[in-house]
Amino acid sequence: MHPEGHPHACENCATPLQGEYCHHCGQHVHNPVRSFGHAVEEVFESFWHLDGRIFRTLRRLLAPGRLAQDYLAGRRVPYVQPMRLFVVLCVLTFFVGRLVVHFGSDAVDVRAGGRPIAQARTVEEVERLRGGQVASLRQARAALPAPLE
Repeated sequence: MHPEGHPHACENCATPLQGEYCHHCGQHVHNPVRSFGHAVEEVFESFWHLDGRIFRTLRRLLAPGRLAQDYLAGRRVPYVQPMRLFVVLCVLTFFVGRLVVHFGSDAVDVRAGGRPIAQARTVEEVERLRGGQVASLRQARAALPAPLE
């Protein structure tokens, strides 16, 4: 092993290495296998090292197609990488959604005529209560405005 922790020979073709890449086959010296800790570190690095590029990227996204045009034209340095932007925006959406959207713990009130269906004692009583619910749903549907076509 070299002092930097790199092997002496290419792991692909066994050619003696003279730098970060094999001069025979072109393979990079680094080991692509990462630990879970390294993956977590990469995620945090994605969030904490966004600097001003995130604002520049988001501003450019407001003009449809401009960011893609810049990216495909080779102007990539001023912007956040697409997959990193996707992950950051997804995580932020989930956090903001969690703070903004509140789901109540209220159970659905399944009542017919003020009486819960669960308290019905006979099949006929359940069918009568269900019929009342269906009738009220039909009335509610009839009260809705006609769909636009």
